Amino acid sequence: MFRPGIEIAAVILYVALDCGIPAVAAPDLPSFQGKTITMLTGDDPGGGTDAAGRLIALYLHKYLAGAPAVVVQNMSGRTA
Repeated sequence: MFRPGIEIAAVILYVALDCGIPAVAAPDLPSFQGKTITMLTGDDPGGGTDAAGRLIALYLHKYLAGAPAVVVQNMSGRTA
């Protein structure tokens, strides 16, 4: 029940893709070693957004190249 034309086309496509596309090296990732990242939260200290931002900041340095220091800063945007 197989069609010979489709099987041949699939083999040709596989060979063309396997041999025709050269491997490309990934670009170097930026390193944050020795740097400090300031994470801004848009709420007052002690709120839910502040707590979530501080929790994320505890673990964020593990997932960035160079393990930078992460500081949380609150900027509520309220003037009154």
